[in-house]
Amino acid sequence: MDARQARDRYLLDPIRQLVDERVGAAEQVTREEIAELRRIVGDHGDAADDVAEVFGRTLARLSAEVGALSEELARLRSILDRLAAAGGIAAGPPAQGALPLDAPR
Repeated sequence: MDARQARDRYLLDPIRQLVDERVGAAEQVTREEIAELRRIVGDHGDAADDVAEVFGRTLARLSAEVGALSEELARLRSILDRLAAAGGIAAGPPAQGALPLDAPR
């Protein structure tokens, strides 16, 4: 065995083997970490979708409730206007904290 072969066998080959092992281990850890990050990001995306869906349903319900309330207020305003026109109620100042019937909407 000449000097070059001895250097390769006893010095460079063990270094190459060690580097290959460390790189392989680091690559495996990196792959596992990337897989975990993908799972986490996916979970966050799913959670964001769930939250958006709940907000959407809630907004739809609130919109329907506000619409129904608006219709009921219009109906009550019409009744009050008819009662006032018929003299069935006395016009006076609104109660503390109440909006007058002619308040802007």
